Amino acid sequence: MKTLFALLALTAVVAAQSSDKKEFEVATVKASPAPDGRGFMVGCRGGAGTADPTTYRCTNMSLTNMVTMAYEMDYYRVTAPDWAETTRFELNARVPEGATKKDQAEMLRHLLEDRFKLVVHHESKEIVQYDLVVGKGGSKLKPAVEPSTDNSPRGPIKLGEDGYPALPKGQPGMAIMRGRARSYQPASTIEPLARLLTNQLHAPVHDATGLTGKYEIDLYWFAGDPGPDEEPGPTLIQAVAQQLGLRLEQKKGPVDIVVVDHVEKTPLEN
Repeated sequence: MKTLFALLALTAVVAAQSSDKKEFEVATVKASPAPDGRGFMVGCRGGAGTADPTTYRCTNMSLTNMVTMAYEMDYYRVTAPDWAETTRFELNARVPEGATKKDQAEMLRHLLEDRFKLVVHHESKEIVQYDLVVGKGGSKLKPAVEPSTDNSPRGPIKLGEDGYPALPKGQPGMAIMRGRARSYQPASTIEPLARLLTNQLHAPVHDATGLTGKYEIDLYWFAGDPGPDEEPGPTLIQAVAQQLGLRLEQKKGPVDIVVVDHVEKTPLEN
């Protein structure tokens, strides 16, 4: 009899834990269209903490990108198979009302575990890091503008008059075309900028600017290899200094990283 009661108690605990599992109400994941040479947008819109909290859309997101979001890790802190960085997916999900960004990350983690059979472990590693500080000439950041609430799909990316991808005014996003990259945030604190720099430099970038406001951050840089007759643009580090009036100071230190032990190339059917 004692054994039966113990089994019933254990079943109740497991059932309670299962009911606490945070999941998207509905979610679809499918392979992104193959690049057509015209450039493409990469990023997520909507979801917890935004003007459209229950609709979460990601486009052209690699599996490595999704793991970083699921574990709230920067890109450099995730070690995954090479193909996971180049195979891209579209994610459309409905987020339960009242969910936080941390809840949403947990939902994405469970989605990857269920659809891609993701398995990971943690390690500690010492690597190069950076402090983001205000440059000697002072910040060149512009005041924030009102973000757009348009969450509809975007058309093909085109190069603007400055030779870099043109992004819609008021709509946050990032695009890379012909080795030229642009990141645009209409109303951002410094923290997302530090996160962008972290992901692009594959090294931790810590906000040491002391800046606490919101800004319109339009940053463009040359991310590829220039052709024989092509004039290279600024590197990312140069662009941060020239366009934003900020500077990156290098140092070293240990960080926690996530190692992907197993992940499927094709998700289970939605």
